[in-house]
Amino acid sequence: MTHALYVIRLRRMLEELAWTKGIPHLTHLVHSDDIPRRDQDLPRPLTPEQDRLIQQELLRRDDRDSNAFLLLRHTGMRIGECAD
Repeated sequence: MTHALYVIRLRRMLEELAWTKGIPHLTHLVHSDDIPRRDQDLPRPLTPEQDRLIQQELLRRDDRDSNAFLLLRHTGMRIGECAD
């Protein structure tokens, strides 16, 4: 069981105890900010073969959009910088 689930269960137990025993301040001991966020999974990187195929397709198309993507790939420029 993860740490977040323990905190959620503790919060529910305190809420139940506050309701049954008439101690309302117990509900304010654990806030939603106290529950840790889930780790986000990063996207899987492209394989070298996929990267090579994308590069070939961008070179084959030779239009404005493809050239913009090539510029981003070769310079490391951010999308916002390229748009400007």
